[in-house]
Amino acid sequence: MRFESLLKKIVRTGIAAAETGVKAVKNAKSAVETAIAEAKAEEERKKAAEAEAARKRAEAAAAARAREEAALARREAERKAAAEKKAREEAEALERIRRAGATPYEPEEKGKTYHSSKFNLTAGPAIIRDQILRIVGKEGPVTESLLFERAMEEWWTGDQTDDQRRLVFHAGLCLAIESLGPLTSRLDELVFWPAGADPAAYDRFRAPTLDPRSRRAFDRIPLEEIVAAIRTERAASTKRVAYKACLPGALERLGFPRDATDEMQPALDAALRLAKGPDKRPAVASLPKEWSEEVEAEKERIRQKEEAERKRREAEEARKRQEAEERRKRREEEAARRRQQEEEERRRREEEEEREREAVSDWAARLAEHPEEAEFFDGWSGFSPEDWIFLLPKQPQFANKCRWGDLPEDAADRIVARCPKLRRYKVWDETYEDEEGKKHTYHHDDAAVERGIAALGDPNFWKSFSS
Repeated sequence: MRFESLLKKIVRTGIAAAETGVKAVKNAKSAVETAIAEAKAEEERKKAAEAEAARKRAEAAAAARAREEAALARREAERKAAAEKKAREEAEALERIRRAGATPYEPEEKGKTYHSSKFNLTAGPAIIRDQILRIVGKEGPVTESLLFERAMEEWWTGDQTDDQRRLVFHAGLCLAIESLGPLTSRLDELVFWPAGADPAAYDRFRAPTLDPRSRRAFDRIPLEEIVAAIRTERAASTKRVAYKACLPGALERLGFPRDATDEMQPALDAALRLAKGPDKRPAVASLPKEWSEEVEAEKERIRQKEEAERKRREAEEARKRQEAEERRKRREEEAARRRQQEEEERRRREEEEEREREAVSDWAARLAEHPEEAEFFDGWSGFSPEDWIFLLPKQPQFANKCRWGDLPEDAADRIVARCPKLRRYKVWDETYEDEEGKKHTYHHDDAAVERGIAALGDPNFWKSFSS
């Protein structure tokens, strides 16, 4: 009975454990499935968020591109509008010039910039000549002041004054004048014409365009153009009018207000006289003579300055050569003096050595020449101070044979002076005071100290010391 009850208990226990395990497995499976579902849901959310962010970025990029394209289109439209406006204004200006019976003024384009190092009477006139021929060929007739301004636009002249610039400019004019046309005058200013031009037959005038460089001041317009404008205005009138009455219209045709200023009046009066007079005008024969004289005088001054500088350099070089020669002679004299002193010192040493050799013993003289014979000699204690003075500077290896303490102080000094490395063998006394004022004498003998230190390493010394 007890066996059966025990068996039943075991079976019930196993069944309960199995049921519990099944439940645990089911619970674990359910938890795993839940975790997997949650992970999938989280991944879906991340993908959705990334897709939303990508969409927003794409929309922002598209909006930026749209704004950029709109800005480009707006700028392009503004550029086209500005170009159209400029073209329209230019067309209107040209039409206004055409109706006025004028010719558009076309200034010469600015060329390359020249450095100030070339702006001198040596290299500058040739460059300025080419500038003048190019500018007058495009803008002629042109007044001197405008020609000077156009030429100087292409130069970097540094801190040079206006007089210096005009001097080089006049030198260039003197070179270019042979290749230019006739010269005329505008009051007190010259007017330059291109080659082949005929001032007497000149019948056109020029008006400014939209280019700022084409607008000339009234004092830079040749009289021939003012005369042409006056005659054009008079010819356009339906009835015969006086020349003076044509001045407001002529000024308007030239691009100026109709009312003349006081500064314009002298040129207008001169133009009226020409317009009323004959068609031909005498041309100026040549450039002012003082220009070429100033250029030649400046060239002569520069030549004299260069000559003075050359002479100064030659004098400086001669002075340097003389100083170098004097230094060489002094060096040679110093070298000769040193050789003489060395020779005298050598002779003195030889004489002194000879005297010492006569005063020393035979063994001292012999060991000085043949140190290897020292093993056959044992009379070191019999050497006199003169023997040691003669021997040790020649054979310092015998210094430990000398009783330095017995040598006179002057003898030791003479040995050390001839052979400084023997200084450690020198013996001297030093007197000093202690804190109580007592005087003490210290006996310096470095060689003795070294001998003592050497003895400490000798076994025989310790045997004798212990005994």
